[in-house]
Amino acid sequence: YEGVIDFIKQVCDDGNRVIIVSYKTAVSNYDGKTDLVTPAVKWLKDNGIMGENGLLSRQSVFFLNSREAKLQKINELNCDIFIDDLFELLTDNNFPKNTTPICFDPTKNGINQTGLFTISNWTNILATYRLLTLFSKRPVIELCKLIDSTPTGFTRIDSGGNHTAFIIDFQNSEKIFIKQST
Repeated sequence: YEGVIDFIKQVCDDGNRVIIVSYKTAVSNYDGKTDLVTPAVKWLKDNGIMGENGLLSRQSVFFLNSREAKLQKINELNCDIFIDDLFELLTDNNFPKNTTPICFDPTKNGINQTGLFTISNWTNILATYRLLTLFSKRPVIELCKLIDSTPTGFTRIDSGGNHTAFIIDFQNSEKIFIKQST
C-alpha cells in the first residue's frame, strides 16, 4: 500500500525499532507447494526494507506458521504499538494488553469504544504513531473517541516557557489545540 515504505523509514529515522511479524505459511494452503516466504523476502529486499542496505535486518522480520505463533511472538517482543490488517488478531484475548493496536483497513477510519484505532492509510497511521509516542496512550485514545475521528497530522507550535502546544488535525476535518506542560 502507498506510504508503507515511507512509514517504516520515518519510524526508523525517529530512532525506533521496526519489526515485521507476519503470519505467512511457508507454502500455500491452496496447492501445498507454492513458496510464499521467498517472494515476500524478495519484495522486502527489492523495496529497500530488508537487507544489507535496507531499513531492517533479516533478524527483524518474522514469518510464523499460525495466528497463535504470531500472537506469542508479539507478546515476546513487548511492542509498544502493533499494526495489522486483521481485526481478529488485534482483538484476540491473547493480544498483549500493554501494546497499542492499530488496525489498517483501507476502507475505514475510526476508533471504537475499547480504544482500537482503525486507519485507512499509512500517512494517518504515521500521525497516530507519532502522537502515541509524544503523549501517553490513554489521552490520545480519549481525545480520538471524543472527536470520533483519527489523526491525520499535527503541527508543533514552539511556544517557549513551560509548555509546548500542538494543533492536531483529524480525519473528520476537526482541529484541536492542545498544550503540554514540560
